[in-house]
Amino acid sequence: MLRMAATEFLQKMAMALYELLWRFLGAVIVPLLKRVPSLRPQLEGRQLIEDNLHKLKTERQRFARAMVFFCSSAGEYEQAKPLMNRLQQQGDTFVFLILVSYSGKRFALAQQETVPFIMAPWDSPRAWRKLFAVLQANAFVVVRYELWPGFLYTARAHAPVYLIDAVQSPGLVKKSLSRSLRRALVRLCRQVFVVGAEDQAFYSELLQRPALSIPQVGDTKYDRVLERLEQREGKRRQLREQLAAFLTGGPLLIMGSAWPQDLQALLDIYPAVQARHPHIKLIVAPHDISPAMVGKMQQSLEAMKLRVCRAQAAGLAAAGAGDNVLLVDMIGLLPELYALGDIAWVGGALHHRVHNVLEPACQGLFVCFGPRYHTSQEARQLVAEGLVTVITSGNDFLEWMQGLHWEGHPPHRKLYEAIIRHRGATGRILQAIQADACDLRR
Repeated sequence: MLRMAATEFLQKMAMALYELLWRFLGAVIVPLLKRVPSLRPQLEGRQLIEDNLHKLKTERQRFARAMVFFCSSAGEYEQAKPLMNRLQQQGDTFVFLILVSYSGKRFALAQQETVPFIMAPWDSPRAWRKLFAVLQANAFVVVRYELWPGFLYTARAHAPVYLIDAVQSPGLVKKSLSRSLRRALVRLCRQVFVVGAEDQAFYSELLQRPALSIPQVGDTKYDRVLERLEQREGKRRQLREQLAAFLTGGPLLIMGSAWPQDLQALLDIYPAVQARHPHIKLIVAPHDISPAMVGKMQQSLEAMKLRVCRAQAAGLAAAGAGDNVLLVDMIGLLPELYALGDIAWVGGALHHRVHNVLEPACQGLFVCFGPRYHTSQEARQLVAEGLVTVITSGNDFLEWMQGLHWEGHPPHRKLYEAIIRHRGATGRILQAIQADACDLRR
């Protein structure tokens, strides 16, 4: 008992110092950083405005209970979506979303999100107490990695905190200080819903979580991509109509979340690709859609004598039979564009880390990406099952592509069927949280 009291005292002292740190950062450092134009969108819009809190309180009072989702960016937002949608359908729960990054907010706006959301205030316990007093949450759901000390410590005093879609972090194995911090933060979560057996072992052995508090339930990413397939058929049909002139019967290669390294590797061997497939079409969706980056990619494509249609400037319907490449510098279209393709090159993994592999996989495309894919649990799973291909260069891609054969759509039906088998995490998580809430009320 004395040990618990001492631990609680130390936590309170640590949070008091942490509060002082954030007050200093908010008063001194943040105003200085706002002078940097590229940083300003990430820093603005994090203040809790009284009028907004009053409106939020009024909206919250219409519901019997509330659940708050805490997400880093667009990827984690997408993982939370199936749970948020299910709760909205039930109709008795106020659903609220907190996004840490500006890119997450921008993506949610592009998706016309109906769940009320804000950008996270600075991780000050005082700010969180103010917000949570309005929300009166019955549960907090943190997606994957977003473990902020101020948020977790304050949230736990209001309602249970659940970490979902949790996966192992191999980098912590050799970093004792980081591992100790992660262990302390994870202790603030009532349950940790892990994706697979290796993740369960990681949380049990390395982070010392009790086995009963780390159920293995799968990944809501699979539910989300399949849910989106059902919801966005109209959008896919619209894209097919808009791009009818561009899609002239040859194979369609889609490079999604593309970085300059990915594009250059493809362009190194693209003449050979065209020699084998004279009518091939290419869609490039850059990871960074800033005018400078998109302009640089357009120059690289045109230097190869490729005719490029830039979606933002000309519109999708402007892409014609004479164009070789559609450069998509618009947010939110990539998942539906994949439905039009045959082959997908998922960017990022030649030099950094792979982006979303499930979006093309759920469409049954032939999928490849670079060797830096180990940060993605689903990429590791699909590689282990032999359903996707890892390339290290343009020549690897060329050799792989030349060996592909398919008839009809989806071209890679086995990959599509594998995604179907992995669905169901959303129902398992919500059932467990609701059952746990019943236990707490007893």
